[in-house]
Amino acid sequence: MKFYLCLSICAVVLMGGALAEYEEYKEMATKCMEQNNITEDEFEAIPKGEDFDPETLDERFKCFTHCMVEDMGYLDETGKLDLSKLEQDERVTQEHMDAAIKCKAENEFIDEPCEYSFKMMTCALDAMM
Repeated sequence: MKFYLCLSICAVVLMGGALAEYEEYKEMATKCMEQNNITEDEFEAIPKGEDFDPETLDERFKCFTHCMVEDMGYLDETGKLDLSKLEQDERVTQEHMDAAIKCKAENEFIDEPCEYSFKMMTCALDAMM
């Protein structure tokens, strides 16, 4: 469930939307927004759907994504996705694992933490849609 909700919350970053829909993670999201100096208005102003261009997204939103993934406990000590932590979560489906394995292989070379987490989430969302 954490992985799915992380994807959902990160989808909010990628596609725009209201954070309040994810009440369970609102506190975490609020912390990550504050940590990255993002207002709720800025968050909700992210272009949606076809208007969204990940290449022009402000770095703060990429760091928000990293903060969320890190707080959910899915990163290892090097800041990379830890597949064994996903496997331990009974709510993670095979589809989630397949996307995670594919995206980890594609993005393992990225050293910058915010860019890595953001690329992982965009890849996973693309793989599952």
